[in-house]
Order: sequence, then C-alpha cells, then structure tokens
Amino acid sequence: MRGFVVESSRAEARLTSDEAEDPGDFPMLPMPGDEELAVLDLLSWEAKEANLRVDIPSPETLVAGSRVEIILPGKVPMAFAWCPAGSFQMASPRSEQSRSPDEVLHEVELTRGLCVCVHPATQEQWNAVIGSWGCDNPSHFQGSSLPVDSVSWDDAVAFCQKASAVTAWQLRLPTEAEWEYAARGGTTTPFYWGTALDGTQANCDARRLCYPYVTGSTGHYDASTTPVGRYATEYPHPWGLTDAHGNVWEWCEDWFNGAWYGRSPLKSPICRFGRKQYRSTRGGSWSNDPAVCRAGWRMKELPESRNNNLGFRVVFCLV
Repeated sequence: MRGFVVESSRAEARLTSDEAEDPGDFPMLPMPGDEELAVLDLLSWEAKEANLRVDIPSPETLVAGSRVEIILPGKVPMAFAWCPAGSFQMASPRSEQSRSPDEVLHEVELTRGLCVCVHPATQEQWNAVIGSWGCDNPSHFQGSSLPVDSVSWDDAVAFCQKASAVTAWQLRLPTEAEWEYAARGGTTTPFYWGTALDGTQANCDARRLCYPYVTGSTGHYDASTTPVGRYATEYPHPWGLTDAHGNVWEWCEDWFNGAWYGRSPLKSPICRFGRKQYRSTRGGSWSNDPAVCRAGWRMKELPESRNNNLGFRVVFCLV
C-alpha cells in the first residue's frame, strides 16, 4: 500500500511503497503554506491532547457494539463500534437471489477485534482532517452530515493517514473480510435486518421490482446521498453500525481478485496481489438496486475513480 505519510508536527509529506508500483500515478495532496501549517500544528496538538484524555477501554472489557470515540481536529468526534474477533460465513449461499458467480461461500476467521466507524466518513469529518490542508470538499452532494463522496481510493488512504497523525490512532480502510463481518453483525441474511429492501430500510434505488427484495410495488428512491444514520432508529444494526447497505460504496483495502476470493486464507484474509487494476468496494449505494446492496455483493473500481456514489469507512485496532 502506498500512501501519504505525515511524519512530524510540521506535516512533511513523502510517498512510501511496500510494493513495486509506479509512484507517478499517486496524486499527492498540496502542501500548506507557513500560516496554514501553524493552524494545522495547533489543530493537531489539540486533537492529540483530546485523544489522550479519552478513556479507551481494553478489548477484554468490550462487548459487540460497545462505542469508542476519538476526536478529530476542531473537536469533531468520530464514533466507532467494537467488533469482536470471530468467525463467519463470507459471501452468500447458492440459494440467495441475484448473487454473482464470485460470491463463493467460505468461512473466514478474524483473529483480532477492531473498532469500525459507525458510519461512512462524513463531510464534516473530511473537512476536519483534510480541509485544514486547504483541500476542498470533493463531494457532489453537499452537506456536513452527508457521507463524503467522489473520493478515490488514494483520497481515502490520505484521510486515514492524516487522521492517524493527528489522533495517534492508526486509522485505515477495512479489508473486504472485515467490512462484511462488521456489516453483517452476526447475521446471515442478505441485509442485516432481513431479506427485503424497498428503499425504506436503506438508501438505494428501489424504483423497479427486484424479486425477492422489492415485491408488490415499487419502492423509494432519493436520487442522492442521505444523512448518515437516517435509518438507524427504525432498523438498528446488531453492533450499532449505520449505512452498511446503500448510501455510498465503501472502499476496502484489498485489490479486487475474483479467483483468489473464494480460496483465500481462513484467518484475516487480505488480497495484496492480482492484476492490480481495481480495488474492492462494498455495500452498494443510493444509485443501485437492492440486490447490489446485499452484504455479499462485491464490486471493483479503479483506484482513481471519483464517482458521486463512492465513499469510505475507517477502522482501527486497539492493540
């Protein structure tokens, strides 16, 4: 993985690489001037001080869904839900309607628990971390409580690394296995609440019949992203997440490799090889029909893609 690394309070940047890739295709974010650096130093110091005061419990004291919160610059909170280590059946059974051929059902074990952001990164959180560097909010749909959209894989990684530098927590994108494990929250149905999605349980395009997910009549369509957590009260997630289905696609750490997926290692798999053309995205979006928003559906995107239905969610490990 290559990324934008913040190494000091002066926020000097450099490219790093643990794979043989062409560094020319990585879009570095612009460096701020001296005045902007002074503001960034202050915000970084305040965020680090605030996070040092946060009482993060040890993993042994947490149960599934326990909340952990970190503080971003500008005192912007970022809430996480604890997802304990465990095993699950990844992908989908042959009986699940509208499944794709690469959804090969297989067992996966996550050997470490992790904190998963309750919802996709919002524009408020993006601005708190990236905005202080003089970078604009790229979102097509504007709103502080909306998920940030139109971000590339590199943009998402840059957010993680900058946020890590100012919070002292190592934030990153989830692997495909981590994403699906968290999204399911211990369930085995196409959606964590059950088998139907008509646009009232999550933000998707349910305007046409999509058996068996939309039946009887056409469903709801917002034609845009919606505020994170909009459906959480009526359809609570077992582990406290929101927007696991629909709203925006969420970038994952993995390279997309259909052949590798079904025969991946049992323990904490991550695809670090393949043709290296595409990265994996999960969850579906406001522009997709319900079948595509299932927990088992996989999608690939070019890392440089910046579509208005592309966002991300971050995770970190306590130990």
